[in-house]
Amino acid sequence: MDRDIVRAASKAFTAKFPSYDKLRHGVAHAGEFKKTPEKQKQHAIKGDYEGHGMKFTGAEVFVSDHLNNSTFATGFQGNMLSYDVTQETLDNLRGIRDKFFGALQEAPSDSD
Repeated sequence: MDRDIVRAASKAFTAKFPSYDKLRHGVAHAGEFKKTPEKQKQHAIKGDYEGHGMKFTGAEVFVSDHLNNSTFATGFQGNMLSYDVTQETLDNLRGIRDKFFGALQEAPSDSD
């Protein structure tokens, strides 16, 4: 495996999806965040907010799994996180995937 290519793919992923870890956590555990008022409060957006087809002032709003046009948004630890569900996003993911798998193809096989 070519570790330089893996590192480059990882850096490209982080550059294109800078909050991927928090967003993944927010999506993966959304059901848990909805279970109790305390959990909802912990992940609520507080104060004024405008974006992603929403606008609220001086409020505390729990947002989970919101899709507006082609943007998916969810709240996590008081922050609104989002990503675009577009062809460009898919192309970025495919390019990063191809880079990573290219690094694996560089590895010598056991038969070499």
